[in-house]
Amino acid sequence: MNAPSVVIVNPFDPLHGEESCEGRYMYLARRLAERDFEVTRVTSDWSHRRKRPRDLEAISRAAEAVGVRVEFVKTLPYSTNVSLRRLRSHARFSKDAARMLEKLSPAVVIASSPPPELADGVVSAAHGVGAPAIVDIQDLWPEEFERFWPRGLKWLNPLVFRWMRTAFGRACRSADGLVGVAEAYLAEARRFGRTEHTKVVHLGVDVAAFDEAARRGRNLLADEVESDRPVLFWGGTIASGTDWPGVLDAVSRLAKDFPSCVLAVLGTGPDEEAMRQGARRRGIEAHARFFGFQPYEACAATLLASDVAINAWTSGSTVAFPNRVFDFLAAGRPIVNSLGGEFGKLVENEGIGLNYPTGSAEAMTDAFACLLADADLRREMGRRARRLAEERFDRQVEYERYIRLCETLAAGR
Repeated sequence: MNAPSVVIVNPFDPLHGEESCEGRYMYLARRLAERDFEVTRVTSDWSHRRKRPRDLEAISRAAEAVGVRVEFVKTLPYSTNVSLRRLRSHARFSKDAARMLEKLSPAVVIASSPPPELADGVVSAAHGVGAPAIVDIQDLWPEEFERFWPRGLKWLNPLVFRWMRTAFGRACRSADGLVGVAEAYLAEARRFGRTEHTKVVHLGVDVAAFDEAARRGRNLLADEVESDRPVLFWGGTIASGTDWPGVLDAVSRLAKDFPSCVLAVLGTGPDEEAMRQGARRRGIEAHARFFGFQPYEACAATLLASDVAINAWTSGSTVAFPNRVFDFLAAGRPIVNSLGGEFGKLVENEGIGLNYPTGSAEAMTDAFACLLADADLRREMGRRARRLAEERFDRQVEYERYIRLCETLAAGR
């Protein structure tokens, strides 16, 4: 009997050979291959994160080493995340990726949303070859795009972005399974009628892999830690939607009472240079360390040596459970957080950090000061955070639900 085949279609996520840290689909693909699925990833030949062409040969070799095949779709490049060119790129990718299913003979297809038109096209194409399809909701579009629409033209949102809503709704109605990375995302998808085979599978963290990365990695702030300087950790993309200006304002205020405090910024993105300039304008160069993009091992080791982790977003953000917070939990670090919803409730109910009102640099400063002044509170919150990572968000457990859903749909084909 031939092994069932799974095709995962997503243009954004990192691939084997690109990152030492496995993202959602890297991890899922490897785990499915270990369970004797034939796994193919259909993805872009253009790196969304790096904004440059991918090394196709290196990726293919690395993926084959873990039993995963990669099919690349030639993709229209784009330089900014919020642009008409990006939308055209996704539209072209969605059509070409859907056509590719005809030659792959999948038993199950997983399509990411966003982009919603990709999920719509891939679900239809999967049914055309007799395969059940899962829509995996990682963010809500057009809600995320609407945030950047000119304020005076927001009344046009329902008209301008109707096609996105239509595509998302059609994909969710037609799909054989729905998976969301957060409760709010799955609830939105369920509005279109599907209730069977629907699950929340958070992005999660491979706790054992995090621990090993932290053990092998180099702490980039070793000198500061040895001199007992309090360290605030920012990790991840620096872009619109993240409240990096508020973080800089808070550090500027905090430095008056904690003159040796350090902000460690590990990450890059379209606003990295603006954040660097913002630190200079505020006169806090002595308190800010910018390291740019770093390997996962260095991020894990530096996070583990920090005192407080930062999860700061602007108002109107549709982000529910960003990638970075799962590493914060695995590191056992208290989190200063501005997100509401599912994650905000988790922070409050589980006592793993302090929430503050979005956009309030003063409240953020107070949260930093409260935690830096109380080592016992930091340790207790950190202990609770680590326990959550192990018991609720470890991918070894969390992704079993995803794998079982694939097995169920493949068996019922």
